[in-house]
Amino acid sequence: MTGTTARTGTTGDTGADGTTTRIAVIGGGPAGLTLARILQVHGIAATVYEREPDRDVRGQGGTLDLHGDTGRRALQEARLTEEFWAKARPEGAEFRIVDKHGAAPRGFGAGPAPDAAGTPDAAGPPGTADGSGAPGGADPGASPEIDRGDLRGLLLDSLAPGVVRWGHRLDRAEPLGDGRHRLHFDNGAVEVCDLLIGAEGAHSRVRPLLTPVEPHYTGVSLVELGIPDADRTAPGAAAAVGNGSLFAFHDNKGLVLQRNSDGRIRVYAFFRSPEDWLRVAGLSADDPVRTRAAVARHFADWAPEFRDALAACDDTLRTQPLEILPVGLRWSRSPGVTLVGDAAHLMSPFAGQGVNLAMWDAAELALAVAPVLAPPARWEDSTAASLDAAVEGYEKAMFERGAFWAGVSAFNHDRVLAPDGHENLHLMAGPPGPPDGAPAGAPGGAPTGAPGGA
Repeated sequence: MTGTTARTGTTGDTGADGTTTRIAVIGGGPAGLTLARILQVHGIAATVYEREPDRDVRGQGGTLDLHGDTGRRALQEARLTEEFWAKARPEGAEFRIVDKHGAAPRGFGAGPAPDAAGTPDAAGPPGTADGSGAPGGADPGASPEIDRGDLRGLLLDSLAPGVVRWGHRLDRAEPLGDGRHRLHFDNGAVEVCDLLIGAEGAHSRVRPLLTPVEPHYTGVSLVELGIPDADRTAPGAAAAVGNGSLFAFHDNKGLVLQRNSDGRIRVYAFFRSPEDWLRVAGLSADDPVRTRAAVARHFADWAPEFRDALAACDDTLRTQPLEILPVGLRWSRSPGVTLVGDAAHLMSPFAGQGVNLAMWDAAELALAVAPVLAPPARWEDSTAASLDAAVEGYEKAMFERGAFWAGVSAFNHDRVLAPDGHENLHLMAGPPGPPDGAPAGAPGGAPTGAPGGA
């Protein structure tokens, strides 16, 4: 990469050496796809390598609430605001917080899940207008829900053909010494890139290029189940959930019931447990009958609507020990590689920020590198240094933002998975604001979004 070799970031443009500025995004989730889309808006080519064989191989999970100052701002930068509102469900922001008897804490009932506020300056000052283009009648300050599958679908449909390469699971990335990396995939493919971005979540294979730190167990395990056609098969539970979500935390465990647009109610059961409890207890998707029965036993003394909900679940389920990265994880700058989303700041779901932060990471990174790579820019001797400086600026802001929200999430985690978790959740979500001792700037607001989004 010397001289004035014509390597441009223009989609489809080929320089004198027959290559383009190669940006490799590992992972085709919301973060990776948002990043590729915003780069495309700026005329910059990127390739997303996704391990799944195609877009329809599996369901994408539950529903997400997108916040105006992060997730929806990212979609605005992606020029997908109209497409988002066509799929969004503002009514899905409704929620209730109850104890195991189904009773709401005194003085608190149902309400809209508010946007989190008070993000540190790295993400924009509190109260910044989100510009998310809420249509007439929609509250621009709300956090409307959208199914994960719908969000992924609108992002995929916005990308040029060939941007996503399916069936590419990264095996290892080999540094070439000048900021470039040679990528080796399990299917035998080998690619070289100038900028490598890890967007593949908790067990990123890009992260070891930057830090040896790995996620650790939080002491909480999750079983995700679901009620098909809930209004018909479990009318009592469906009525209790309403249009949005029902949060019930008590006795060091919890149930979250969450309505999806297809009539399914997803049920997330949280347990404090040893790290190997799921395996030792034989709870897995391979034995759904045993797993459903075991979960039901743990909630046998809970209200009838919860017992009925668990009894109505089908055999589609997953189990997951909840893991996190250390709060405030940072690394020294390494040329040509960086991370976004859970790969950089994996946290528990009890701040409702995971996907929102991941999408805003993607937006900020794309906007940082666009001035360096967008047409009519050409790859010059100084381009690698300019690109590295842009990524370094992104990382500085991302570290601050990630540390803040990881701290909030860790604090909420211990307060919610507690004997009186419903009372603590009420304090965090209700008008009194954050409980005493919360991290500076911690917002009021329920842990909105899919708890299974951990």
